[in-house]
Order: sequence, then structure tokens, then C-alpha cells
Amino acid sequence: MSEVSIKGNQQYKDRLFIFLFGKRERREWTLELYNAINGTDYKDASAIEINTLENLLYVRTHNDVSFILDGGLSIFEHQSSPSPNMPLRMLEYLVGLYDKYCAKNGYNSTQYSRIPLPVPRFVVFSNWEGESDDESVMRLSDMFMRPGMEPDMDLKVRVINVNAGHSNDIMTRCRPLLDYSTFVESVRSHRRSGLELGDAVDRAIEELSGDSPIRRILMGNRTEVKGMIATEYDEKKVSELFYRDGRNVGHKDILKLNSILLKEKRYDDLEKASVNEEYLNQLLKQYGLI
Repeated sequence: MSEVSIKGNQQYKDRLFIFLFGKRERREWTLELYNAINGTDYKDASAIEINTLENLLYVRTHNDVSFILDGGLSIFEHQSSPSPNMPLRMLEYLVGLYDKYCAKNGYNSTQYSRIPLPVPRFVVFSNWEGESDDESVMRLSDMFMRPGMEPDMDLKVRVINVNAGHSNDIMTRCRPLLDYSTFVESVRSHRRSGLELGDAVDRAIEELSGDSPIRRILMGNRTEVKGMIATEYDEKKVSELFYRDGRNVGHKDILKLNSILLKEKRYDDLEKASVNEEYLNQLLKQYGLI
């Protein structure tokens, strides 16, 4: 799995969406996605300068990618559950990116001449279940405590639904995105039919058409893909379990258990623990975490 070492010997693990669309070695898919959502026709993928920040927003998984192309700064995020605070998180991320950009180019905010900043654009690719709109907009001003007061600034986030059956125009222009959407829906369908998560991932990979651009990548990284999917499934469920009824189990202990189970490739146990409190406690005791 694609990982980046950070302080304290922790590691980032990519979300599958970012693994496919946020890597330098697959910039052609990043460009294809960019063209699809913006109605552009850029050809040279090497012109994309990926400048994703490390260890700013998330301490467990990467679900973001940022890059500069033709004077524009795009920030792509993937979200599998809704978050009303996305505009604020995007603002925090933008500040970090501008700091990085200025440092790289020798700019200083106190200099006399105006700094040529790339134009920011924020996009969230959502695939939370139950999302009905193909596209929507979130604004920072929606979060202000006095909505009627005219703000001196705002920030707009474009939210694009990438669930199967949605955003058809964009899917048509970006085959890797269409296949990603199909794959995710196939995993969900097999899970609903009773398959264990690992088996559901295997079945969904095999069901992708032979000419699918992402099929080879998924097959060649099958174990890593299962870990990405398991982590994504687990994060939301474990968080809900932890916060429900004032649980006494420490959050750090649950994260340690998650890390152990992922390392040992116990994906089905990871998922079971996320929905079964008794089994979660059993595993915590087994590994001496409580």
C-alpha cells in the first residue's frame, strides 16, 4: 500500500480514490478527471504538479490530493460520509498549500511586489450511501454563526456525487472514475448479499470488464486494496461505536487495534469489531490493550 512515514512511526494509508487519482505515476488519470469535471481538454499530464500536503488534515488516511495546473490550484477530496465542516478544512488546507508554494518559489508576504498566487478550486468527490444529488455546493459562509451578516470572505466547495448511476456526464468523460464507481457499488452489493469484505473485494475486481483501466491496478495490488477498503469501512463505524454511550475504551487503543488487524490482514475481524462491541472488547483484551 502507498504509505508515507510520519512522526511517531505512524503511517498514512491512502484511500482507494486517492490511490487511483492522486499519484504521480497515474497523473494521466488525474488529468482525465480534471478535464471531465471542468469541461477542459488538457493533453499533457506531465504539466500537473502534485503538491499534496503531508500530515495536516488527517492522521490516519490520505483522502486528499492537490496539484497545480495552468495557474490553477486544485484540491480534490474524497469523502465516504458527509461533513458539514468541509469548507473550513479546505481553508486550513489552502493556507498550508500557499505557505508551501511561497517557500518553494522564494516569495514572502512582506515583499513589496504582489505574489502571483495560483487560483484555488475545491472539489469533493462524495460516495456516501443515500446521497441523491449529482452535484451540490458547500460554502464557508454556511458555517458562520450570524448568517445575515455580510462576510468579508467566503469559500466555495463543489461536491460531486460519484456513486453508481450519478454524474453521468462526468463518468462518460472519465472511464477510470466510472470503473471506480462500479467497483465500489459492486463491493457494497456483495456485502449486502452476505459475502465477507475480502471476498466481496475479490468478486468486485473480477467482475470489472477486461478493458477496464483500473482492473490491472486493483489486481496487482489486491491485498493493499482490501486494506484500503477495510480501513474506509471501519473508520466511520469505529468512531460511532467509540462515541456512543460514553464508551470508556480509549480512542488510541482502538486505533492501535485497527493498525494491528490491518498489519495482520485480519480485514473481516476489523469489520466485525466495528459493529460488534463485545467482539471489539475481546480483541482489545487479546492484544493487551485493555
